[in-house]
Amino acid sequence: MRWLIRKMKNEAWPSSTRYILWGLLFFVAVGAIAACGGGGSKGSSAGAPVEVTPEQAAAGAADTVGGASKSLLGSIGKSVGNSSAAETILNALGIPPDPDPTANLEAQLGEAIALILENGQRTGDAITFDPDETLLCSDPLLGQVTLEGQPCIDFYSHITVVLTPGGNAEEGTLEIKYDNFVLATIDYSSGSVSLQLDLAQLKAIASAARPDVELPETLEGVVRATFTELGIDHAQFTFSIVQAINIVDAASDFNINIAATEKVFEFTADGPGGTLTAELGLGALNALFPVEDLNDVSFPTKLALNGATLHAALTAETLVITKIGINSPPPFSLDVDDPANSPNVDFSFGFVPFGVTLNGADDSITFDQEYNSDFAIEDVFGLFSPVPPGGGSGLTGTVNVVIPQGTKWTLRESTALTTEPIIRIEEGSATVTGDGVTFPSESLVAGDCFLLRPSFGFPLVSIPCIP
Repeated sequence: MRWLIRKMKNEAWPSSTRYILWGLLFFVAVGAIAACGGGGSKGSSAGAPVEVTPEQAAAGAADTVGGASKSLLGSIGKSVGNSSAAETILNALGIPPDPDPTANLEAQLGEAIALILENGQRTGDAITFDPDETLLCSDPLLGQVTLEGQPCIDFYSHITVVLTPGGNAEEGTLEIKYDNFVLATIDYSSGSVSLQLDLAQLKAIASAARPDVELPETLEGVVRATFTELGIDHAQFTFSIVQAINIVDAASDFNINIAATEKVFEFTADGPGGTLTAELGLGALNALFPVEDLNDVSFPTKLALNGATLHAALTAETLVITKIGINSPPPFSLDVDDPANSPNVDFSFGFVPFGVTLNGADDSITFDQEYNSDFAIEDVFGLFSPVPPGGGSGLTGTVNVVIPQGTKWTLRESTALTTEPIIRIEEGSATVTGDGVTFPSESLVAGDCFLLRPSFGFPLVSIPCIP
C-alpha cells in the first residue's frame, strides 16, 4: 500500500496542480462555513427581494449562516467534550481529550464572517462585496489559502461575493466568485444553509489562476453541503454528491468515479442532550491509477468499492455503531493488471455488516453483532505489502477473523512491554484463521490480552496480560 500512497500523494499530478485544487477547496470549506454555516436546501423563498442596505444584508447573512455554523460547531464540541465514550476512543488513539474541541474555531469563524462580507455595493437587486485582501490574508483561517505560484493577496484580489437578498433579511443567495467563475453557491434562509460546488467551475478557476499548470482533462461533478440549525447548540450536517464525480487524467493514467449519492454523510449533534449521531452511505467508487514496483515498473491498478455503510450514535457514556459494512458482492478490491504474469496481483477485503457498543463508564467494547471478515492478498511484487529484508516478494495469503456476538473487550493501561493501549477480552473470544504460511492463526479467549493493529488482515497481536 505504501506505493499507492506515494503515487497518489506525490506523482499522480504535478505538485502545483494539487496545491491549486486543494487550495481552492480549502477556501470553499473555510469561506463557506464562515460565510455560511448551517443548512438545508431551502434557499431563498419566492417573492420580491427585500430592500436592504449592503450593511443590513451583510448583517442578516452573518446572523443567519454564521449563527448556524457556530451552533453546529458548538453542538459537536459539547457532545464530544462531555462524552466519556469519546474520551475512551481518544485514549485508545493516544489523543489527549479536550473539554471543548471547537471553542477556538468558533471564535475564529466570527471574525472571518465579518471580513468576507465587507465593502458592499448595490447593483440592481444584488449586492457585491469586495473584501480587503490584506485583512483576509491576515486572518488565521482565511489566510491559510496559498496557491503555488500565486500569493495569498493575489488570490483574494480576484475574489468577490455577490449577495442576492430574498424575501427578508434572513434569506438570500451568496455566490463566491473568482473573476467571472462561480467558486461556490450558497442558499440560506432562517436556520438553514446549503453550499453547492461545481467541480467543473473549480477546474476553470484553477486554469485561470495558473494557465501554465497541467490539469486533468475531465474534472466534473456537483457536491452539496447542507447545514440545519435545530436549536441552541443543536444542528445537523449533510454531505451529498448531487452529480457523479468523474476525474480523468490521461497523462498520469488516473481516473476516478464516485456515484451520485443523496446522503454520503450526515450527522446530527445535540449539545444540550449530549448526543451525536452519524451515518455514512457512500455509493459505488471505481478508480484506475498506476502503481510502480521496486524496479519502477508501472502497473495499471483498479480499485473497486460497491459502497459502504455505517451508523453511529454517541451519548454521554456510550458510542453505539451499527450497519458497519461494505456493500457486496463484490467486496472492496484492488487489482493490479500484469499481462506478463498470471495470476495478477490482487487485494480484497470484505465483511458482513456488524455493530459494536463502546461504553465510557468501564472503557469497554461489546460486539452487538458478529464480526466476520475475509482478507486475501496476492502481492508477488511487493507493491502493497512489506518486502522481507534482503529482497523477495510481498505478502501472499488469506486470513479470516471472527469475533462472536456478545464478545466484550476492555481497554487497559499501557505497560513496560508496550506504549500502545492493551485490550483484554472479558467475555467471548476472537479467532484468527490464517493460511498457515503468510498469516498465522490465533485463538484468543476470555482473560487474554492483545494489541489492535488493523493492517493486512491480521489485526490482533497477542500480548501477556500484566496486572
